Amino acid sequence: MSLTQMGNGALRRAIRDHTVSFPAQVPIFEKQSRRDIQWRAVHLYFVQGWSVAEIASRFHISRSRAGQILDAWRTRAVILGYVQEIAPEPPDQMATLERLPAVTRINRSLLHGDNTGNDDPFGIAARAVAS
Repeated sequence: MSLTQMGNGALRRAIRDHTVSFPAQVPIFEKQSRRDIQWRAVHLYFVQGWSVAEIASRFHISRSRAGQILDAWRTRAVILGYVQEIAPEPPDQMATLERLPAVTRINRSLLHGDNTGNDDPFGIAARAVAS
């Protein structure tokens, strides 16, 4: 679903799932009404998880008015690029390494060291000295 088609609830879930970006500072759109509570209501709803009813009660406005403020902000923020989809992360490289055969993991360990300061993970040098 594209961002322009998402409702407030779907956008809030996407923000909380980290699939959509959200600005650290909530922008205030000057041409919208109730600029004085706009950014607070947006932050409470999308970031803090407050319900529309809780926001309406907090700011002494109707539930429908609180919903309108959130709708107008969401629409404007998406159009202006403040809210954008986040590309999925590449698969975890450690998980990929875990699926490799043991011989490949050993060879990589020999090539790159074992990150513990021991560049001879199998004791080859110690055995050569003992012989």
